[in-house]
Amino acid sequence: MDWVRLLSRLVQAESLPGEEGEAAGLLLEALKGMGLEATLDEAGNIEALLGEKGPEVVLTGHMDVVPVGDPARWPYPQGAVAEGSLWGRGAADMKGSLVAMLLAREPLRRGKAFPPGLRPGGALLGAAHAGAPRAGGGVGRL
Repeated sequence: MDWVRLLSRLVQAESLPGEEGEAAGLLLEALKGMGLEATLDEAGNIEALLGEKGPEVVLTGHMDVVPVGDPARWPYPQGAVAEGSLWGRGAADMKGSLVAMLLAREPLRRGKAFPPGLRPGGALLGAAHAGAPRAGGGVGRL
């Protein structure tokens, strides 16, 4: 998987609170490409379980960002890679972290490494939640 391209596409996807559909679609596509079963609930949250039920480690983060504002004020277009960095709203908070969480799953998915305290019979739950909690939605549903 091209992780930088995934992050670039996520940053380019406008995902204001309540409008995370495009970002959710990209994450679902990436998870399925990794061979993981992922679900999208009616609130817009994604869940993907790696391993069996049992002791769980949960990695989660939000998909929404605040508006980009005036594009002319950015030194590069959203999602551009320049000067050794990927530029755009969400590159660090939180879309970059969501991609890092996917990347961290790779060796576990392949059975190559397990962190201390997570036995192979345990589970790693990855969740990307829809923005700020709203009536019946967001992280409150997870």
